[in-house]
Amino acid sequence: MTLSPPARPVRYKQPLEGRTLTFEFADKLNAGDSILEATVPGSVSADDGINVTTGQLDDTRVNTRVSGGTVDTDYVVACRVSTNQGDVLEIDVVVAVREGVN
Repeated sequence: MTLSPPARPVRYKQPLEGRTLTFEFADKLNAGDSILEATVPGSVSADDGINVTTGQLDDTRVNTRVSGGTVDTDYVVACRVSTNQGDVLEIDVVVAVREGVN
């Protein structure tokens, strides 16, 4: 039996919006573990036409700003964290740029 990975969560934004994405890692951390550092590297580059700021760590969450993008284009944004217990965890989301979404 082959298991399919769950679909990446999708976050919608309009092309001129700047939105904050929050990556929540609480359910991925082992008991007693905490996030040591966070980076939002990217599967997104400047050539893709979307901008992603460096992630700001807030306890078990990482917040980052996303802006720009081309209408009707989907971008993958990946957030990686390192933990005090030596784990490296990652969450990916799809940012779908659509005109007229709220």
